Amino acid sequence: MSTGLIRAALCSILSDCAVYGERSANIHRSISVFLERFSNDSFIREFDFFAETLYCALQQCVHSVTSKKYRAKSALREKLWVSFHNMRENQLKVIWEKFCTSTKTKFDPFIQQTVNMKVYEEIIKAHFEVSPNNGTMASSSPPQLSVDEENIVRYAAGYVSMRLLKKYENLCTEKAMQYVAVNGDESSLLEYTTHWSSLINRGGLFEINDDTYKLFHGIELRVQKHLLSFLNDSILPDKKDIIINAVAEDENVQQVWAQLSHYITEEDHAIQLLRELISLWITVRGFAIAGTWVEQY
Repeated sequence: MSTGLIRAALCSILSDCAVYGERSANIHRSISVFLERFSNDSFIREFDFFAETLYCALQQCVHSVTSKKYRAKSALREKLWVSFHNMRENQLKVIWEKFCTSTKTKFDPFIQQTVNMKVYEEIIKAHFEVSPNNGTMASSSPPQLSVDEENIVRYAAGYVSMRLLKKYENLCTEKAMQYVAVNGDESSLLEYTTHWSSLINRGGLFEINDDTYKLFHGIELRVQKHLLSFLNDSILPDKKDIIINAVAEDENVQQVWAQLSHYITEEDHAIQLLRELISLWITVRGFAIAGTWVEQY
């Protein structure tokens, strides 16, 4: 497989030679000579060893990043490419130099870097390939919230935030303090919902800031979407866990959460807190959401 990937990368560069301007002729000649030479039985073993070494190094590069947890997919993508560029300047360069020296082959550095990138991209695609029947949630657009629902979200967000804050205060940790600001912004574009929740605020609920509201707003949209998909499915077990996973993996939710939780230094703690927050939100809002739809239909 590794040999096939590298040959495919070289052939891809060969077919795109026209876009490389003045370097096209040299690139075409270099790759053509290489492919012809390493089709010879006497060189196949050397090429296979090189291909396997390069592939394993790039695969390890992916694994070293994906084996860790990240609170947002954007952070994972960034780490993948930072890791690749670091390896490209060190380990990969050594692998190519050893191969070119032992086989007396000359390769334009551009070809080397392009092959590295194309093979790396294929490894990433293979790693993140998702089967359509693996139990993941459908990717249809979430419903929109009415003005009344947006007001309810702000009020419920204050309640959920307070519950978590009190829980972690009682446990003598700083997690809750790190994840939510308790003061609203008077000049907020979302002030109209703040005003509504202020009028009916009971039981010591506190106002939340706009970024925190956006997080809960996104969670509400996605919980509604996934709950709706379950209304006619009474057989599927672990519905709550499936919804938590789907919402926690949503890139929009992750992006807002990454901004809110940047004071939490441990990725595992940030991920755990987000999942707990989503779980509590489903408990607080789930029956109300389902009840509203049942009444409508």
